[in-house]
Amino acid sequence: MHKAIIILALVCAGLQVKAQDPVIQKFYRTYTELENVEDIQVKGWILKLAGRYVDEKGVASTLQKISKLRVMTIDDGNTVTNQAYNNLVRQVRNRQFEDLIQFKDRDSAIQVMIREKKNRITDVLMLINGDDSFTLLSLEGALKFSDLKSLNIDVEGGEHFKKIPARRKDIPQA
Repeated sequence: MHKAIIILALVCAGLQVKAQDPVIQKFYRTYTELENVEDIQVKGWILKLAGRYVDEKGVASTLQKISKLRVMTIDDGNTVTNQAYNNLVRQVRNRQFEDLIQFKDRDSAIQVMIREKKNRITDVLMLINGDDSFTLLSLEGALKFSDLKSLNIDVEGGEHFKKIPARRKDIPQA
């Protein structure tokens, strides 16, 4: 009986883990094998553990809500073509991602997209497309809109979360 309960618990835990969106996964696979690409994946349990050691209360509680973080950076020559970039954006929009905010920072265009389910942000996608570099940051979890501003992730592009307004209604409409 004890064995059956353990197996049932493991199966249920496995059902709660959701796989990354196939469109984003395919994009990662296309570029991660290249020489000038760095790909970092952080599982939610590591972020939850890190949240225990963060002094800022808002940041710690936000880290607890993240189930997966992945960052891919391409330095020393952006090998992502405009066609590949536009194709990725079009495909994720077709998968219920919506544009949250877009802006320019020096020589890079930054685009943040989100996917929501039942008033929770389940996926965040940040694209930083520069002349000589490219960053794709994807984040999965169960976040509130206000959590995005408190994200203090020390990875390439993480500082751009501070530029997102604290409330959805404060985002300028196009």
